[in-house]
Amino acid sequence: LALNFDDFCISHRIAMVIGAVVALWAATLAAADENCLLQTFPPTQELQVEESTMADLVLDQPIACPEGFADFSYNWTGVAGFPNGGPLSNGQEIGPNIELVGFNETMGGPCIGAAIWNITNNDPASPGADTDLQTCPNNNVASAPFCNILVVQQDGSAAGKVNDCNPGGGFAQINLQFTVPITLIALNFWDIEQNDDLQIFWNSDGTPGNAFAPGTGGVDGTGSELFLNKEKVTTWSLRFTASGGVNGVRYCGTTTTTTPGGDVTGDPHIRTLDGNHYLLLNQGTFSLWRFSGQANVDWQIYTRYSGHQSFTKGLLLVDQSAKRFRRALEITAKDCKWRTRTEGNEWEVVQHPELFSGEGTALNLTRHHLRFFMNNKHDENDGHDGQREVAVLSFRCRPTHYMNLAIKMRRAEDVKFVEGELRAARKPHGASMLQMTDAEFEQHKSWTALGGSGDASVYLEAADEAATSFVSKCQESQKAEAAKICAKHLGEMQKETRANADFFSDCVYDVCNGAGEVAAELAAELLASSQEVM
Repeated sequence: LALNFDDFCISHRIAMVIGAVVALWAATLAAADENCLLQTFPPTQELQVEESTMADLVLDQPIACPEGFADFSYNWTGVAGFPNGGPLSNGQEIGPNIELVGFNETMGGPCIGAAIWNITNNDPASPGADTDLQTCPNNNVASAPFCNILVVQQDGSAAGKVNDCNPGGGFAQINLQFTVPITLIALNFWDIEQNDDLQIFWNSDGTPGNAFAPGTGGVDGTGSELFLNKEKVTTWSLRFTASGGVNGVRYCGTTTTTTPGGDVTGDPHIRTLDGNHYLLLNQGTFSLWRFSGQANVDWQIYTRYSGHQSFTKGLLLVDQSAKRFRRALEITAKDCKWRTRTEGNEWEVVQHPELFSGEGTALNLTRHHLRFFMNNKHDENDGHDGQREVAVLSFRCRPTHYMNLAIKMRRAEDVKFVEGELRAARKPHGASMLQMTDAEFEQHKSWTALGGSGDASVYLEAADEAATSFVSKCQESQKAEAAKICAKHLGEMQKETRANADFFSDCVYDVCNGAGEVAAELAAELLASSQEVM
């Protein structure tokens, strides 16, 4: 091959000119980034964009999570009462700290709202299912073999019938929020055929941004992934201009080693913040968790154990921060509804999500979590209006039955400020797992004197039974059957940690001693809720 030197020089000069033009173009884009690339649009307005408009630039691989955080993936929470999927309502918690906060569309139908469609591996032809959705593989953990897809639906509230909707010339938008700012790594999509079928909007540390979900080139029933790698994401929206759905979210969450937790389940079985585990068979009202001694904060949680096997029937939170009564929050197993009152006001039902702010503190109540915030003067970590998160209460309640509770502390150094049954470094109570009383935490005041309502007090007193000694009479064959029931609901979760193994053994104990399958259902629900907390 012969190469003419003059031709080479001319080619070289041309390449240099092209390179300079490309560099100038890139610099112009960078300067316009604030005004163009990161522009977002109000959820209630139709998006007016030229076809050539570029969305926010994102990476093609995940960023590393910061120290103390782990890379998690989540495949949504199914909808109770709808085995094959169902509609969502505003304020509903659908995943780890993720709530639906709104829905809007521009066509006046047929798209009527957001829904989660659940498909099991064992039933790929569930009634009313879009055939493209049916091909979704199992992207969830082994303990919950579902492919749960967040879609815009067209079918209404009919149980077991959720088809994704095509807006047909307009758009339908699902608006969501994270209850705490998080690092959003990626989203997983299903059946997004074209690059402009779904646009994602977000607010990252006060900066708006948007991007398009990658299409599959017109191929039906195929998945794709988009790396966003955005820190401190709060609000985000999914704007559909065609059918399809989102079947997973990937984010940075705190590791279990950085968040000490305790819980109360079933009979009740109590696990303290440092992992001690015991069984309490005693009726009455007890101090479960009290956080005080920092910045005038004083939160007190009381629990009421009632009935022959002392299940948790009531919870009362009293906020006496700044050394005065500020608010009480209460829930009982009578109807599993939260109620609240402040000084001089009557009790009222809480319409969650609800944020209760006060001087130096805040309480954020969502569907299955209650978050505690306090002033954060010396730390600029993720927070809530300049506050840091202290703890998260996860709860699951079944009306006319009982409730399970779990509390996770955000910082290990805060554990020393905790008193009550869940406190760390408690003295041992002997070798037996049966402990008939927690005398040091038992409350001898009435429920109303502690700050609870009269209606709750009447319900809890009626739930109490005459004191009796209780000895388990569960036979080995009954234990084996109970273990099958618990394995059905807890699945592989029982093997992940020592605490989860305790959940399983407690579940077997409760089911075997007369609590029925509802004990296994509630145990699995609480375990899933507490693991959602990042």
